[in-house]
Amino acid sequence: MYALIEAKEGGLYRSDDGGSKWQLVSGDRRLYQRAWYYMHIIPDPQDADTVYVMNVDFHKSLDGGRTWKQDRGSAR
Repeated sequence: MYALIEAKEGGLYRSDDGGSKWQLVSGDRRLYQRAWYYMHIIPDPQDADTVYVMNVDFHKSLDGGRTWKQDRGSAR
């Protein structure tokens, strides 16, 4: 389970026990730089370590949210 928290000490948090305990996995401000109603986080239902975040840009993590690759899309 993942949660993006918009706050001074915010970031991406992950829980592997249904929300009993949470761990900050990324404080990367790019993930939560806009207001909460613009933030979207989508975990891959087939792979718990693949996570997508849409904010100002589109971001993808393959390691549970620790590192991110930014994709601005392409004009096709």
